[in-house]
Amino acid sequence: DKTDRAADIPGLERGVEYEIQIRAVNDVGNSPWREATFTAPDVPAAPTGLQAIVAQDELGAIELSWAAPAVGAGELAIVDYVIEQSTDGGSSWSLVSDDVSTAITFRVTELDRGDGEHVFRVAAKNILPGVPNSELTYSASSVAVRPLGRSLAVQSLTPSAGDQQAVISWTAPADTGGLPITNYLVEQDDGAGDWSTVGTGTSTELSRTVTGLTNGQSYRFRVTPQTTLGQSTLNGAVSLTELVMPFGVPSVPTGLVVSGGVGRLTASWTASSPNGRVVSDYVIQWAEAANGPWNTYPDGSGTATSVDLIAGTAASDTGEILPADLGCSNCSDWPYSKCESRWNDWIGVVSTGQ
Repeated sequence: DKTDRAADIPGLERGVEYEIQIRAVNDVGNSPWREATFTAPDVPAAPTGLQAIVAQDELGAIELSWAAPAVGAGELAIVDYVIEQSTDGGSSWSLVSDDVSTAITFRVTELDRGDGEHVFRVAAKNILPGVPNSELTYSASSVAVRPLGRSLAVQSLTPSAGDQQAVISWTAPADTGGLPITNYLVEQDDGAGDWSTVGTGTSTELSRTVTGLTNGQSYRFRVTPQTTLGQSTLNGAVSLTELVMPFGVPSVPTGLVVSGGVGRLTASWTASSPNGRVVSDYVIQWAEAANGPWNTYPDGSGTATSVDLIAGTAASDTGEILPADLGCSNCSDWPYSKCESRWNDWIGVVSTGQ
């Protein structure tokens, strides 16, 4: 018995229709019963028309929108929406953090493109207490979408050294983050860790020629893909070459001196600058006139900076220098000073390298 004009009726099932009757009682007796039909409050119906669209102005963002479920007369008003996401096709779901709101749009941010495709679902909430999210009525899952992200690294980055230059080539990233590449940023480092940009402007070509390098100096290069939403992060999106050293042909030997002796002449010179590669040989040539034709002396290969030019004794095709070649016929003990003078005019030394 009670005189309050309100009562809690526990144990009702949500959404079930009940008949309730009530009567008043005093010391005279009981009033007739008053009957009424009552439906226990339930969670809202599912939202409809859920759409998921990849945001084009932000990495890792998806735009969601949906239609609110209808709320009938006497039903509890919607006070919030619960959003969940899945990266395994809906086998498992996780809550998307958002503020309490009755808005029917929401931008999901900070998604990882590396997680693959995302699907979403939405449920409405009212003030009915004690209802876990698992018992809400969810919309149908959205289409699967993959957010934009930073480009992966370029592949097969290869340097090729040349004379005061290097050609850097690569292949496009396996995934450009969902956006077209607008530029490949090429940078160089001389080994000290100080990176500088190569060239100006933008290019989507898969190679770059870097000029103005110093032969014999080691360099490293790195290539970073760029899209309309900016540069890829250095972590994992940059491909780095090994050290590369430009090179060219050796410099011309200097200080060439030819001196005479009995049966031979000696040529000596100052070593060439290797220009980025080791000098592997010096080629000695001689001629009977300043303008040639030049003949190569058969001294073998080597990097010595002097050689004895030994006289032959008879005409041959070995390349040895005969007295007659220098206008010294009938000289039994050559070269005399006349022949030595002609050596100084005619002999030349060049170097080659690889």
